[in-house]
Amino acid sequence: MLSFVNRGDEGAWIHNPFAAMDGAQEHIRLWYAEKPVEEPGVTPLPVEPEWVALEPPTLVQRPLLWIGPGETETRQFSAKLSLDPGRYLMRASFSSYEVDETVAGQNLLRGSAFSSEHTVEVRG
Repeated sequence: MLSFVNRGDEGAWIHNPFAAMDGAQEHIRLWYAEKPVEEPGVTPLPVEPEWVALEPPTLVQRPLLWIGPGETETRQFSAKLSLDPGRYLMRASFSSYEVDETVAGQNLLRGSAFSSEHTVEVRG
């Protein structure tokens, strides 16, 4: 589940993550990397994250989604991964760099948003 939260006092359009995304200018992804082993006094090497596309349960035709001031829109996505047992760092990202800045005089979100980072344990 991903929640798109508008903490501002103005509404905004976003590209609907349940609609087809063009990949070059917009995406919704799950980023992941194996969590480094922490040792006292040792700084671990930076992780090299990988990603997979997050997929909605169904695609819709409506290309935009309105998120009003103070509103939250929650959507469910899935991804298929094949991971070895271990602990992984994971976070989701949504990016849209569409050229338009407004739709019918209302703001259109441009840029990227990321979820909090979570640690997930994969068992064999």
